[in-house]
Amino acid sequence: MSIRWGKTPVRAVENDNNSILEYGYRGGYSAVKRNVAVRKHHHWTETELLELDYTIRALASLTTKWGRDGMIVPVETVVHIFNTHVPPFLKELCDI
Repeated sequence: MSIRWGKTPVRAVENDNNSILEYGYRGGYSAVKRNVAVRKHHHWTETELLELDYTIRALASLTTKWGRDGMIVPVETVVHIFNTHVPPFLKELCDI
């Protein structure tokens, strides 16, 4: 693992996932994929995995933006935005 310093005072820790943000995204993707498969006995289709991949990436980006903006947007608003960006089949699989 190496530390990469950017133009901002925030540092990015690099590892096999390129950055801590990538690590969080991959961790979220793997956790949802594994938990749904184990708990729901669900066999993912290629289309579902593609949608899961893009959904988790989008939600990770939303979280990052919210944090970088100083979390000034009320959490209820951010939760609403999150909920509108999750495909219906994922909501059903995740009991949302």
